[in-house]
Amino acid sequence: AAGAATIESLTASTRYDFTLYFKSANRGQIEAWTRPVTDGLTRVASSAAILQAFKDKAAKILVAASDTAYPISQADLSSGIEIYGEENTAGTKPTIQGEIHLTKDFSGNFYAESVTFDGNGQDYGFPLQAKNGGGASSITIGEIHYKNCNITGYSKGLLYEWGQPMVIGSLIYEGCYITD
Repeated sequence: AAGAATIESLTASTRYDFTLYFKSANRGQIEAWTRPVTDGLTRVASSAAILQAFKDKAAKILVAASDTAYPISQADLSSGIEIYGEENTAGTKPTIQGEIHLTKDFSGNFYAESVTFDGNGQDYGFPLQAKNGGGASSITIGEIHYKNCNITGYSKGLLYEWGQPMVIGSLIYEGCYITD
């Protein structure tokens, strides 16, 4: 018989493992993430809006749920940012398609949660990298943190410095699905 349960007081941005039992028999387990708190975030709903948020050095953005990807090609980023995805009712994360290039004057942290980063069938090398030919003597990043993200379709890897010194305080991939 079908059943339902409501679980209250869960913490935002947290992974939970739920196990279903019938009497003492384990009947399956499911992993679920609670959604992040998105109050006060700048909501972006187009590729142009994402690129403008990067240019305007927006501190926190919410990428709107969409059935199609947001192509950004090779987008420059010069300041720390938090990128959150607005999942649709089926739990599908919004997709940012392309590369994010950290410019020589980049400072801060890079944080992404509930977003899919897509290399478009390996058309792009890395989701995050120093800008090629950017001329940085060094790029310092406090933290790079991907949480509950999908990273797929990149041809070369996850992070690249293009021969420029890159100092990273911490690098975290938390609950992510990463495929080629």
